[in-house]
Amino acid sequence: MEKQTWNPQASFFRPAPPGLSIEELEERARREHSANHGIALVMSNGPQPSEEAIALMQKYVDGEYTLEEVLAMTLKLHGIEAPSEPAAASLPEEPLWKDPSSENPDAEEIYWMEKLSDRPSRHSDPKKPGDADPTLPSLFDSAEK
Repeated sequence: MEKQTWNPQASFFRPAPPGLSIEELEERARREHSANHGIALVMSNGPQPSEEAIALMQKYVDGEYTLEEVLAMTLKLHGIEAPSEPAAASLPEEPLWKDPSSENPDAEEIYWMEKLSDRPSRHSDPKKPGDADPTLPSLFDSAEK
């Protein structure tokens, strides 16, 4: 297994140069956090990104390039043709998660709500230690006879 060198308290990027305003530091910190998070996700399932990829992300962190520009350069670096449409165009129009209180449940939700409501709650009927759960088969029925 390849040695991973990520330290959760550290950053992959150089510190901010002196002389930045509070707003510039705040924006840079947001970009750095985003880039560190992306690298950590990549490393959770594989090796650390190449030095070239980290150098491109450094330019994003420093505000020299946008994330879209870095993505295009990274794809080019790996010989992958950039998509003709922006990635946002391929996102679904509806949100992937719907607030259950905002609309009526569909048939599948109704089925599972009914199924779960028929189950006895573990917390509503406290039993004394040693009481058997009547919904489970007894493991000792044959031994008791």
